[in-house]
Amino acid sequence: MISRLNPENRCKRTLITRKEYVDKNIFEKFKNKGGIYVTLDDLASRGIDLHAKIYHVWNGRNEQYLYLGSANATTSAFERNGEFLLRLKYKYGNTRSAQFLSDFYENGNSDNKFMPLNEPLENASSAIKWDAAESAMKELMCAEDLKARITRHRNGRFSIIVASNSMRLANDVFIAPLQKKDLLQRWTGRVTFEDLGADELSEFFIISATTPDGTHHNAVIKIETTGMPSDRDQEIYKGIIKSPNDFFRLLEIMLTDTPLQYISTEILHKEHTGNGIKPEENLSFPNLYEKMLKIAATNPKQIQEIGRLISKLSDDIVPPAFIKMYKLFVAATE
Repeated sequence: MISRLNPENRCKRTLITRKEYVDKNIFEKFKNKGGIYVTLDDLASRGIDLHAKIYHVWNGRNEQYLYLGSANATTSAFERNGEFLLRLKYKYGNTRSAQFLSDFYENGNSDNKFMPLNEPLENASSAIKWDAAESAMKELMCAEDLKARITRHRNGRFSIIVASNSMRLANDVFIAPLQKKDLLQRWTGRVTFEDLGADELSEFFIISATTPDGTHHNAVIKIETTGMPSDRDQEIYKGIIKSPNDFFRLLEIMLTDTPLQYISTEILHKEHTGNGIKPEENLSFPNLYEKMLKIAATNPKQIQEIGRLISKLSDDIVPPAFIKMYKLFVAATE
Protein backbone atom coordinates (compact mmCIF):
# COMPACT_ATOMS: atom_id res chain seq x y z
CA MET A 1 0.00 0.00 0.00
CA ILE A 2 2.90 2.37 0.68
CA SER A 3 4.16 1.62 -2.83
CA ARG A 4 0.75 2.47 -4.26
CA LEU A 5 0.60 5.76 -2.39
CA ASN A 6 4.13 6.66 -3.43
CA PRO A 7 5.28 4.54 -6.40
CA GLU A 8 8.63 6.31 -6.81
CA ASN A 9 11.02 3.75 -5.30
CA ARG A 10 13.92 6.21 -5.15
CA CYS A 11 12.07 8.41 -2.66
CA LYS A 12 12.97 8.45 1.01
CA ARG A 13 10.36 6.67 3.13
CA THR A 14 10.17 7.15 6.87
CA LEU A 15 7.82 5.28 9.19
CA ILE A 16 6.77 6.79 12.53
CA THR A 17 4.79 4.39 14.70
CA ARG A 18 4.70 2.37 17.92
CA LYS A 19 7.50 -0.13 18.34
CA GLU A 20 5.22 -3.05 19.27
CA TYR A 21 3.94 -3.05 15.66
CA VAL A 22 7.33 -3.11 13.92
CA ASP A 23 7.96 -6.74 13.07
CA LYS A 24 10.94 -7.95 11.03
CA ASN A 25 9.07 -7.66 7.72
CA ILE A 26 8.15 -3.99 8.28
CA PHE A 27 11.62 -3.18 9.60
CA GLU A 28 13.30 -4.55 6.46
CA LYS A 29 11.04 -2.50 4.17
CA PHE A 30 12.03 0.81 5.77
CA LYS A 31 15.51 0.44 7.23
CA ASN A 32 17.30 1.47 4.02
CA LYS A 33 14.70 3.99 2.85
CA GLY A 34 14.73 6.51 5.68
CA GLY A 35 14.38 4.49 8.83
CA ILE A 36 11.75 3.89 11.49
CA TYR A 37 11.02 6.12 14.46
CA VAL A 38 8.96 5.04 17.46
CA THR A 39 7.36 6.72 20.44
CA LEU A 40 9.32 7.08 23.63
CA ASP A 41 8.31 4.73 26.43
CA ASP A 42 6.97 7.57 28.56
CA LEU A 43 4.31 8.34 25.94
CA ALA A 44 3.01 4.78 26.03
CA SER A 45 3.00 4.79 29.83
CA ARG A 46 0.78 7.90 29.82
CA GLY A 47 -1.79 6.15 27.66
CA ILE A 48 -1.30 8.31 24.55
CA ASP A 49 -3.01 6.57 21.65
CA LEU A 50 -1.57 7.05 18.16
CA HIS A 51 -4.45 5.55 16.22
CA ALA A 52 -4.64 8.54 13.84
CA LYS A 53 -2.61 8.18 10.64
CA ILE A 54 -0.70 10.75 8.59
CA TYR A 55 0.71 10.03 5.14
CA HIS A 56 2.95 12.75 3.72
CA VAL A 57 3.51 11.88 0.05
CA TRP A 58 5.47 13.71 -2.61
CA ASN A 59 5.63 12.25 -6.13
CA GLY A 60 7.14 15.19 -7.99
CA ARG A 61 6.29 18.78 -8.68
CA ASN A 62 2.50 18.50 -9.02
CA GLU A 63 1.83 15.39 -6.95
CA GLN A 64 2.32 16.36 -3.31
CA TYR A 65 -0.29 15.25 -0.77
CA LEU A 66 -1.03 15.04 2.93
CA TYR A 67 -3.47 12.30 4.00
CA LEU A 68 -5.07 12.55 7.46
CA GLY A 69 -7.34 9.89 8.88
CA SER A 70 -7.85 6.46 10.36
CA ALA A 71 -6.75 4.03 7.64
CA ASN A 72 -3.75 1.78 8.17
CA ALA A 73 -1.44 1.23 5.19
CA THR A 74 -3.14 -2.03 4.22
CA THR A 75 -5.32 -3.17 1.35
CA SER A 76 -8.14 -3.98 3.80
CA ALA A 77 -8.12 -0.46 5.23
CA PHE A 78 -8.11 1.26 1.82
CA GLU A 79 -10.49 -1.05 -0.05
CA ARG A 80 -12.77 -2.90 2.38
CA ASN A 81 -13.04 -1.34 5.84
CA GLY A 82 -15.14 1.64 6.84
CA GLU A 83 -12.42 4.31 7.11
CA PHE A 84 -12.05 8.08 6.75
CA LEU A 85 -9.17 9.92 5.05
CA LEU A 86 -8.86 13.58 4.17
CA ARG A 87 -6.47 14.25 1.26
CA LEU A 88 -4.93 17.71 1.02
CA LYS A 89 -2.98 18.64 -2.11
CA TYR A 90 -0.08 21.04 -1.85
CA LYS A 91 0.56 23.78 -4.33
CA TYR A 92 4.04 23.55 -5.80
CA GLY A 93 6.55 25.40 -3.63
CA ASN A 94 4.40 25.33 -0.49
CA THR A 95 5.64 22.05 0.99
CA ARG A 96 8.07 22.05 3.86
CA SER A 97 8.88 18.36 3.96
CA ALA A 98 12.06 18.62 6.00
CA GLN A 99 10.40 20.93 8.53
CA PHE A 100 7.36 18.65 8.74
CA LEU A 101 9.46 15.58 9.52
CA SER A 102 11.83 17.39 11.88
CA ASP A 103 8.89 18.17 14.16
CA PHE A 104 8.70 14.43 14.83
CA TYR A 105 12.27 13.28 15.21
CA GLU A 106 14.78 16.14 14.98
CA ASN A 107 17.71 15.18 17.22
CA GLY A 108 18.15 18.66 18.68
CA ASN A 109 14.45 19.19 19.38
CA SER A 110 13.87 19.27 23.15
CA ASP A 111 10.19 18.42 22.60
CA ASN A 112 11.04 15.37 20.51
CA LYS A 113 8.84 12.41 21.51
CA PHE A 114 10.31 9.85 19.10
CA MET A 115 13.51 7.85 18.77
CA PRO A 116 15.05 5.81 15.94
CA LEU A 117 14.44 2.04 16.01
CA ASN A 118 17.63 0.12 15.23
CA GLU A 119 16.16 -3.38 15.25
CA PRO A 120 12.70 -4.98 15.31
CA LEU A 121 11.18 -6.49 18.43
CA GLU A 122 11.04 -10.27 18.57
CA ASN A 123 7.44 -10.31 19.79
CA ALA A 124 6.20 -7.47 17.56
CA SER A 125 2.96 -7.95 15.64
CA SER A 126 1.28 -5.70 13.08
CA ALA A 127 -2.13 -7.19 13.96
CA ILE A 128 -4.49 -4.82 15.78
CA LYS A 129 -6.10 -6.23 18.94
CA TRP A 130 -9.63 -5.04 19.58
CA ASP A 131 -11.21 -5.11 23.03
CA ALA A 132 -14.93 -5.84 23.53
CA ALA A 133 -15.99 -2.18 23.29
CA GLU A 134 -13.97 -1.51 20.14
CA SER A 135 -15.29 -4.68 18.50
CA ALA A 136 -18.90 -3.71 19.20
CA MET A 137 -18.33 -0.20 17.85
CA LYS A 138 -16.69 -1.62 14.73
CA GLU A 139 -19.61 -4.00 14.17
CA LEU A 140 -22.09 -1.12 14.31
CA MET A 141 -20.13 1.30 12.15
CA CYS A 142 -19.59 -1.36 9.46
CA ALA A 143 -23.24 -2.47 9.31
CA GLU A 144 -24.26 -2.19 5.66
CA ASP A 145 -27.89 -1.29 6.47
CA LEU A 146 -27.08 1.46 9.00
CA LYS A 147 -29.18 4.46 7.87
CA ALA A 148 -30.48 7.75 9.26
CA ARG A 149 -33.66 9.64 8.30
CA ILE A 150 -34.46 13.29 9.09
CA THR A 151 -38.05 14.49 9.53
CA ARG A 152 -39.12 18.16 9.61
CA HIS A 153 -41.99 18.98 11.98
CA ARG A 154 -44.60 21.74 11.79
CA ASN A 155 -42.87 23.82 14.46
CA GLY A 156 -39.73 24.03 12.27
CA ARG A 157 -37.76 21.60 14.41
CA PHE A 158 -36.39 18.23 13.30
CA SER A 159 -36.01 14.64 14.45
CA ILE A 160 -33.51 11.97 13.36
CA ILE A 161 -34.14 8.23 13.35
CA VAL A 162 -31.09 5.97 13.08
CA ALA A 163 -31.77 2.28 12.46
CA SER A 164 -30.07 -1.00 11.53
CA ASN A 165 -30.65 -4.73 11.89
CA SER A 166 -27.50 -4.87 14.04
CA MET A 167 -29.45 -4.86 17.28
CA ARG A 168 -27.54 -7.16 19.61
CA LEU A 169 -23.96 -6.10 20.23
CA ALA A 170 -21.56 -7.89 22.57
CA ASN A 171 -20.89 -4.61 24.40
CA ASP A 172 -23.18 -1.62 25.00
CA VAL A 173 -22.64 1.16 22.42
CA PHE A 174 -24.02 4.69 22.70
CA ILE A 175 -24.75 7.07 19.82
CA ALA A 176 -25.57 10.77 19.40
CA PRO A 177 -25.58 13.41 16.63
CA LEU A 178 -22.18 15.06 16.36
CA GLN A 179 -23.49 18.51 17.39
CA LYS A 180 -25.55 17.12 20.29
CA LYS A 181 -23.23 15.06 22.46
CA ASP A 182 -25.60 15.37 25.41
CA LEU A 183 -28.18 13.20 23.59
CA LEU A 184 -26.20 9.95 23.81
CA GLN A 185 -28.52 6.93 23.71
CA ARG A 186 -27.81 3.23 24.09
CA TRP A 187 -27.96 1.45 20.75
CA THR A 188 -30.89 -0.99 20.49
CA GLY A 189 -31.21 -1.23 16.72
CA ARG A 190 -33.20 1.99 16.46
CA VAL A 191 -32.76 5.37 18.19
CA THR A 192 -34.62 8.65 17.79
CA PHE A 193 -33.33 12.17 18.48
CA GLU A 194 -36.04 14.81 18.87
CA ASP A 195 -36.31 18.62 18.82
CA LEU A 196 -33.21 19.45 16.79
CA GLY A 197 -32.52 22.71 14.97
CA ALA A 198 -31.38 22.77 11.34
CA ASP A 199 -27.89 23.81 12.44
CA GLU A 200 -27.69 20.69 14.65
CA LEU A 201 -28.25 18.25 11.78
CA SER A 202 -25.39 16.29 10.25
CA GLU A 203 -24.49 13.01 8.58
CA PHE A 204 -21.85 12.54 11.29
CA PHE A 205 -22.54 10.86 14.63
CA ILE A 206 -20.59 10.10 17.80
CA ILE A 207 -20.46 6.54 19.05
CA SER A 208 -18.90 5.47 22.34
CA ALA A 209 -18.49 2.32 24.38
CA THR A 210 -16.86 1.22 27.63
CA THR A 211 -15.45 -2.22 28.42
CA PRO A 212 -16.34 -3.99 31.70
CA ASP A 213 -12.93 -3.01 33.08
CA GLY A 214 -13.59 0.69 32.41
CA THR A 215 -11.68 1.29 29.14
CA HIS A 216 -13.57 3.95 27.20
CA HIS A 217 -13.59 4.57 23.43
CA ASN A 218 -15.11 7.29 21.24
CA ALA A 219 -15.40 7.52 17.45
CA VAL A 220 -17.05 9.74 14.84
CA ILE A 221 -18.81 7.96 11.98
CA LYS A 222 -20.67 9.07 8.87
CA ILE A 223 -24.10 7.51 8.31
CA GLU A 224 -26.04 7.64 5.05
CA THR A 225 -28.75 10.18 5.82
CA THR A 226 -31.92 11.16 3.95
CA GLY A 227 -34.18 14.18 4.42
CA MET A 228 -31.44 16.79 4.97
CA PRO A 229 -33.14 20.23 4.62
CA SER A 230 -31.88 22.49 1.82
CA ASP A 231 -31.50 25.46 4.19
CA ARG A 232 -29.35 23.56 6.68
CA ASP A 233 -26.04 25.11 5.56
CA GLN A 234 -27.50 28.59 5.75
CA GLU A 235 -28.71 27.98 9.30
CA ILE A 236 -25.22 26.76 10.30
CA TYR A 237 -23.67 29.95 8.91
CA LYS A 238 -26.20 32.03 10.82
CA GLY A 239 -25.41 30.14 14.01
CA ILE A 240 -21.69 30.89 13.67
CA ILE A 241 -21.70 34.36 12.09
CA LYS A 242 -24.07 36.36 14.27
CA SER A 243 -22.80 39.91 13.76
CA PRO A 244 -20.83 42.10 11.32
CA ASN A 245 -17.83 41.60 13.61
CA ASP A 246 -18.01 37.81 13.07
CA PHE A 247 -18.32 38.38 9.32
CA PHE A 248 -15.24 40.60 9.11
CA ARG A 249 -13.24 38.26 11.30
CA LEU A 250 -14.00 35.35 8.95
CA LEU A 251 -13.12 37.53 5.96
CA GLU A 252 -9.75 38.30 7.53
CA ILE A 253 -9.08 34.57 7.87
CA MET A 254 -10.18 33.91 4.28
CA LEU A 255 -7.99 36.67 2.87
CA THR A 256 -4.82 36.15 4.87
CA ASP A 257 -1.88 34.13 3.54
CA THR A 258 -1.27 32.69 7.00
CA PRO A 259 -4.66 31.86 8.57
CA LEU A 260 -3.12 29.75 11.36
CA GLN A 261 -0.84 32.62 12.33
CA TYR A 262 -3.81 34.98 12.39
CA ILE A 263 -5.83 32.64 14.62
CA SER A 264 -2.83 32.07 16.92
CA THR A 265 -2.35 35.83 17.27
CA GLU A 266 -6.01 36.25 18.14
CA ILE A 267 -5.83 33.50 20.79
CA LEU A 268 -2.74 35.07 22.36
CA HIS A 269 -4.41 38.48 22.35
CA LYS A 270 -7.46 37.03 24.07
CA GLU A 271 -5.32 35.30 26.70
CA HIS A 272 -3.52 38.53 27.56
CA THR A 273 -6.47 40.93 27.41
CA GLY A 274 -9.50 38.73 27.97
CA ASN A 275 -10.93 39.90 24.65
CA GLY A 276 -10.48 38.66 21.12
CA ILE A 277 -9.42 40.93 18.28
CA LYS A 278 -12.32 43.24 17.47
CA PRO A 279 -12.66 43.60 13.71
CA GLU A 280 -14.11 47.11 13.95
CA GLU A 281 -10.89 48.21 15.64
CA ASN A 282 -8.38 46.32 13.51
CA LEU A 283 -10.06 46.11 10.10
CA SER A 284 -11.08 48.89 7.78
CA PHE A 285 -12.44 48.96 4.26
CA PRO A 286 -9.12 50.24 2.85
CA ASN A 287 -7.41 47.28 4.51
CA LEU A 288 -9.97 44.83 3.12
CA TYR A 289 -9.76 46.50 -0.27
CA GLU A 290 -6.01 45.98 -0.39
CA LYS A 291 -6.32 42.29 0.59
CA MET A 292 -9.13 41.64 -1.89
CA LEU A 293 -7.15 43.39 -4.63
CA LYS A 294 -4.28 40.98 -4.04
CA ILE A 295 -6.61 37.96 -4.03
CA ALA A 296 -8.33 39.14 -7.23
CA ALA A 297 -4.96 39.22 -8.97
CA THR A 298 -3.58 35.94 -7.63
CA ASN A 299 -6.62 33.76 -6.93
CA PRO A 300 -9.86 35.20 -8.40
CA LYS A 301 -11.81 32.07 -7.44
CA GLN A 302 -11.48 33.19 -3.83
CA ILE A 303 -13.63 36.23 -4.69
CA GLN A 304 -16.37 33.78 -5.69
CA GLU A 305 -16.02 32.04 -2.32
CA ILE A 306 -16.71 35.36 -0.60
CA GLY A 307 -19.86 35.66 -2.72
CA ARG A 308 -21.05 32.24 -1.58
CA LEU A 309 -20.53 33.32 2.02
CA ILE A 310 -22.49 36.55 1.51
CA SER A 311 -25.40 34.66 -0.09
CA LYS A 312 -25.87 32.65 3.11
CA LEU A 313 -26.02 35.67 5.42
CA SER A 314 -28.68 38.28 6.10
CA ASP A 315 -28.46 42.02 5.35
CA ASP A 316 -27.93 42.92 9.01
CA ILE A 317 -24.71 40.85 9.03
CA VAL A 318 -23.10 42.05 5.79
CA PRO A 319 -22.91 45.87 5.61
CA PRO A 320 -24.30 47.37 2.36
CA ALA A 321 -21.07 49.32 1.87
CA PHE A 322 -19.10 46.07 1.74
CA ILE A 323 -21.52 44.49 -0.75
CA LYS A 324 -21.07 47.54 -2.99
CA MET A 325 -17.29 47.13 -2.83
CA TYR A 326 -17.57 43.39 -3.43
CA LYS A 327 -19.62 43.90 -6.61
CA LEU A 328 -16.80 46.04 -8.02
CA PHE A 329 -14.39 43.12 -7.61
CA VAL A 330 -16.85 40.68 -9.19
CA ALA A 331 -17.19 42.94 -12.23
CA ALA A 332 -13.41 43.28 -12.50
CA THR A 333 -12.73 39.53 -12.35
CA GLU A 334 -15.47 38.36 -14.74
